[in-house]
Amino acid sequence: MINENVSDIIAKLSDNKYKDLYINDKRQIMVKDSSGYVSPDKLNNEAVRIIYLSIRLAMARSICKDKMPVIIDDILDGVDKNLLVRFLEVVEKMKTDQLLILSSDKSLINMLDDGAYEYNLVKL
Repeated sequence: MINENVSDIIAKLSDNKYKDLYINDKRQIMVKDSSGYVSPDKLNNEAVRIIYLSIRLAMARSICKDKMPVIIDDILDGVDKNLLVRFLEVVEKMKTDQLLILSSDKSLINMLDDGAYEYNLVKL
């Protein structure tokens, strides 16, 4: 079930740079780019972040049946605006009424403001 959900998520988050992500029975992850399948340890940090986020969103999508909140921790710290927009588009299609983003990255607030997203900010 996760493998089915994660491929379309990683394609969206990576702006179609990665077409498929597969987790085998041994829990090994392989991602498909233009040259074929590659292990995440061969990719840069941004790509690994996208893989990790894609897997988490696929898991959330598969269990969000009754509009459960989605909680995202610091995985979004330091992302560019394009990735944030693609992330929000993916989450918008999920069955959730709440998205909680925990972050110490103040630039996320600016990006949310620039995108005219409705949100509530709680400073801890």
